[in-house]
Amino acid sequence: MSRTRTVLALTGILIIGYAVTGALDDPDLAPAGVLTFLAGVLIVHDFLWMPVLLAVGAAIARLTRGRKDSERPGEDVDRPGDG
Repeated sequence: MSRTRTVLALTGILIIGYAVTGALDDPDLAPAGVLTFLAGVLIVHDFLWMPVLLAVGAAIARLTRGRKDSERPGEDVDRPGDG
């Protein structure tokens, strides 16, 4: 695992721990409301947002499929006459 990935994972774990600690300390916390919110987030992510992004990715792949490797942006290409 790369150093960056490790730092990001540890940061995420710390943020989750902070949120859980804050939630447990909140006397007005409504567990049913939290579960409803999390279910809504899951539904929007899995059944709306993810399919839209997959379709956009598929469209981009289809539109760029005919390009030669030398025509793709960001590629270092030796062109004749460059020396």
